[in-house]
Amino acid sequence: MDNVKISTPRSIFSTGDLSFDNCTIAGSEYDGVTSDGVVILTNSLISNSGEIGINAPGTITLTNSEVSNSGSAGIFTESTVTLTSSQVFNNSGNGIDANDDVTLTASQVWGNIGHGISVSGGDVMLYQSFVNNNTSNGITTNHAVVLDNAVVAYNGNHGINITGNNFSIIENSIIWHNDNSDHQQISLSNGIVNTTYSNVQGLSSFGTTGDGQFVWGAGCIESNPVFNDSSGTLSANSPC
Repeated sequence: MDNVKISTPRSIFSTGDLSFDNCTIAGSEYDGVTSDGVVILTNSLISNSGEIGINAPGTITLTNSEVSNSGSAGIFTESTVTLTSSQVFNNSGNGIDANDDVTLTASQVWGNIGHGISVSGGDVMLYQSFVNNNTSNGITTNHAVVLDNAVVAYNGNHGINITGNNFSIIENSIIWHNDNSDHQQISLSNGIVNTTYSNVQGLSSFGTTGDGQFVWGAGCIESNPVFNDSSGTLSANSPC
């Protein structure tokens, strides 16, 4: 489906795959898009759905697209989610709720009423991306987390919550101003997190918790990153 603007109380539903290019889907009283297969959004918007923004068991891929203001989760799938230059925000549930790998490149998941990204059976990989201002954990998964040039900040609970026995990598990233109560940035119940050239609030004390192993490599600091604002963008005076 190309170059279409749809404002309807009904869902867009398909028993197969769905692909949207330069489309706007808004105002469904139910899920915005429901598919029994794959969903691909390119240069498209899904907003103000009464329930889930995109609900599909297959892979979900967004490129230059947005899913926002849903009455429940922004994206729900049993498979993988891939965002490139895209945003998932202001949904009244988890931003992304998946059972398999979630990959963000130059993308942002923010302002959701729940976890930013919740994954029950896959890795979470962020490249040049932001997860911020979600009311619960920024990222929660029972698998590995890979961050490279990423910011996880201003989430209401832990910035990152890892429950599985896996090896996670954090490089060139900032984890700061998460957990409004205890300021715990990373919760690691098992496994290993290897961190280099990153800024983690409280890395030497209160900022980490759990029985897993934290390995602090070269270039790790715990200095105020001096954000411009709560989006996580940096000011000219930032030590990062």
